Amino acid sequence: MPASLWQLSIEEFREKVASNDTTVAAVSVATVAAASALNLVVMVLEVIGKRKGFAGDMSRLEALSDAAREESDRLARYTDEDPAAYAGFMRCVRMPKNNEAERIERARAMAQALRRATDVPLAAARTAVAGLNICAEAAAMAHGAVATDLGGAAMLLAGATRAMLLSVDANLAALSESEYRDQVAEERAELEDAAARQEKAVRKRIAAL
Repeated sequence: MPASLWQLSIEEFREKVASNDTTVAAVSVATVAAASALNLVVMVLEVIGKRKGFAGDMSRLEALSDAAREESDRLARYTDEDPAAYAGFMRCVRMPKNNEAERIERARAMAQALRRATDVPLAAARTAVAGLNICAEAAAMAHGAVATDLGGAAMLLAGATRAMLLSVDANLAALSESEYRDQVAEERAELEDAAARQEKAVRKRIAAL
């Protein structure tokens, strides 16, 4: 595999996802979709700012555009971090367990790797929701055809968030650390609610245009 999945062409990435390499799975696909959706938001904001009749706050529009780029870049990093985290966990699964000392070390390493494999999709979902917050604010500025693009970006981000959180759920079921598990479960519920709420807000705004 290349140093980064982003070095692949779109067709190569499609084929990579369809291969038997299970490290490149739902979270990587979701982060690619979410990062692309935020680039779509940047495009919408660029179009809005160049319209002759734009009478809004240009500095705020530019700040939103910069924020969308930053969140997109962050999501792009998670595209590579998630397969690496999963591969790290699988290395721990394959550690020897021939005696008690090895079993203890293997269990410790697996718990640490599983936490990492949970943290990455959770952070990605957090970033996707931040992108939805940008969409919600940008929706007040969007009119015409680009408003549809903004609505599409919000839907992609919301769907990506749910896909990322499914991975979090799967890992939570295997975690034995109750305090950490409870904290993550609480945050993932908040993120899912926020994603649904912001997507609905954008859809409502777009429908009213």
